[in-house]
Amino acid sequence: MTATTRRGPGVASCERRAFDVVIAGMGLVGASLALECGRRGLRCLVADPRREVADLRRHPRCKLINVRSMMHMRRWGLAGALRDADPLPAGWPMTVRFATRLLGIGIAEFRDVFGAGTGRPDDYPERPQWIPQPLTERLLRERAAACASVVLRLGWSVQSYSDAADGGLTVTLADERGAPAAVRARFLVGCDGARSTVRECAGIGMTGSQRVIRGLGVVFWMPTVRGLAPAIQHWLVNDDAPALAGPLDGNGHWFLQAHLPHGVSPGDVGVDRLLKRVIGGDLQARVLDVTPWEAPELLADAYRRGRVLLAGDAAHLHPPYGGHGANCGIGDAVDLGWKLAATIQGWGGPALLDSYELERRSLAARVIREAVANARALGPDLLAAVDDPEARGSLEADGGRGDGARHALAEVIGREKEREFRSLGLVLGSSYERSPVIAREPGIAPAPEPCTYSPSAHPGHLAPHAWLPDGRSLFDLLSDGFTLISLERERAPVGVDQHRQAQRMVAAARAVGMPLSHVRVADERLLELYGARMALIRPDQHVCWRGDRLPARPSELLNLVRGAAANQTSAPVQEIVPRARGSARRAPTRPGAAASPRP
Repeated sequence: MTATTRRGPGVASCERRAFDVVIAGMGLVGASLALECGRRGLRCLVADPRREVADLRRHPRCKLINVRSMMHMRRWGLAGALRDADPLPAGWPMTVRFATRLLGIGIAEFRDVFGAGTGRPDDYPERPQWIPQPLTERLLRERAAACASVVLRLGWSVQSYSDAADGGLTVTLADERGAPAAVRARFLVGCDGARSTVRECAGIGMTGSQRVIRGLGVVFWMPTVRGLAPAIQHWLVNDDAPALAGPLDGNGHWFLQAHLPHGVSPGDVGVDRLLKRVIGGDLQARVLDVTPWEAPELLADAYRRGRVLLAGDAAHLHPPYGGHGANCGIGDAVDLGWKLAATIQGWGGPALLDSYELERRSLAARVIREAVANARALGPDLLAAVDDPEARGSLEADGGRGDGARHALAEVIGREKEREFRSLGLVLGSSYERSPVIAREPGIAPAPEPCTYSPSAHPGHLAPHAWLPDGRSLFDLLSDGFTLISLERERAPVGVDQHRQAQRMVAAARAVGMPLSHVRVADERLLELYGARMALIRPDQHVCWRGDRLPARPSELLNLVRGAAANQTSAPVQEIVPRARGSARRAPTRPGAAASPRP
């Protein structure tokens, strides 16, 4: 497929090297993709204009690594290191607090948000982690750089690409001095954010609303306040300085997100005055950084043009509320990473890489809808939802009048914000059952719920989790390739027939170079949870088939799930276009807004 290209000067004279994948951008998504590909031995070049990760006290951005992303961190061997890097004191509660001001009167709170809690969870192996993006990014960069097949070019940027005569790509980069360099690649992936050069070169547009919400991000320092309830987020609801604030570490550094009403520019805001109103007390706070931001509601019209693909903010943009943006991008990287490896290593069929867009774009559309709904329930919206006008004006009053107003607001908060902070149904319950590389089975798949996660082994869903008698997670038994699980009753050995079926499946996979391991687990609970004696789990931990017996020809099932079945075509991508205020419009390919912050 011919792409719109921008040719840099002197390309022909540049040294040419060959890579399997060139990745533009090494933020959370690009670093995750580099790590996923590097673990599988793909030759990757990663180019990022930033030589260093942003300073914690200037650009904290994403602060939530959710349950699903922590499961990937566990698989990469990074979960423990990430928790150790947390700059907040040990035991800091995952609580979201609503109050009139930072030092004002409490109104409501949500405890153990985003799947946090004490003790070991049953339905997933890792709790979420609250940590500023730069710290996560550094860990991912270090681990990706340790992969022998990954080459980093920090200070470099992808400028353009063109189709090569051998069917691959010639990718033009600019080095630290701006001089052009060209490399050969089989695939190019744009993980280069909201203003993606790769997306522009590929001629891929975005649909939705260019401007949903505007805000001001502030990093500030203030002295420790005794008696201030510890929380990861403080939502401050009042009539003159509604905002969201939270600690970045235990040394007095905080972030602040303030919504900019229509018609108000960042320059119109007196940040010191705003900060004083947000705090609500006479503290000597010090502003360290101010960053205006805009959060659009945009979804790429396609995730792929031939050998060029998009992931993360290059493919989907939405408001930060709910903390889904970077986590959705990490999920893109995982889905795309193993499918690129399968394609490049020769065991993945043509329908496999096609399935990336169908699986991830429909999920991104759902995430966008949730994030936009969350953004329409900010402080001013919550206050406006209180029916009694007198109560709205009495929020900070003393006595019974103020108590009544705050009680009325607490009811609104409980009703409107539950879905934002109890989102495991969205995070863990999303399914790929419509994917052409998932085996269909009779019956209706469980409908996804935004808040409640109900584990299901229906093909397309995340494999149900369980802790094994030896203390390991079931997911610790899964390989980086496919895993066939045989489930047995305790103290009842697997039948000879079932064992022979599994061996035929492993042999059939070996014959086409497909990585597949066989695991036997004796656990009555799992047998009931999976609803079948056998299940085939993909490299991304999603079930792609289950049954009591393997098909008579195991190769036919393997051909389906690796995208190589005869006449296999991708199911039509469900056209789920984000709509704002009842309409959708074509947005510029390079949104001019700064990248949105993410809680």
